Amino acid sequence: MERIGTTSGLFSAGEPATNTKGTVVTAAWLNGVQEEIVNVILAAGLVPDGADLAQLTQAIKRYKDTVTTTKYDLRVESGVLVLKEV
Repeated sequence: MERIGTTSGLFSAGEPATNTKGTVVTAAWLNGVQEEIVNVILAAGLVPDGADLAQLTQAIKRYKDTVTTTKYDLRVESGVLVLKEV
């Protein structure tokens, strides 16, 4: 994942008094963030659901609950994050 393409790597609201524009957020950046999050949800065995705003939390909790008792191999296969039990 890349940081937003500003000098500081952070978002800026801009400054109207100096005519400085805010950060331009590109489709490529937004798609990258979306896919990073969706990959975590999928790796946890969940199905992405636009109506469920707690899926990332559920995925992290599921991973946390299983990682303490089971060993997993986490890797990227064909651009998808895969979590396999060892």
